Amino acid sequence: MPFDSVFLLYRFDEKKGIVKVGGLDAFDGTPIIDLKSYFPISDRVRDCYIAPWLKDWPEWMEDGTV
Repeated sequence: MPFDSVFLLYRFDEKKGIVKVGGLDAFDGTPIIDLKSYFPISDRVRDCYIAPWLKDWPEWMEDGTV
């Protein structure tokens, strides 16, 4: 199963090969191997496992918190 992450793309410098992103669970300077557009109709997670210790977390993050 591939690893996918949805994040915000703030800036892309094609000449330097640098992207500035937000909301990605990674360390600064971690290489990003591939970027794909997000298509809500096909990229949504239909079934997922929520660990018991996360059951009290909200379902969504409020806009502007990432």
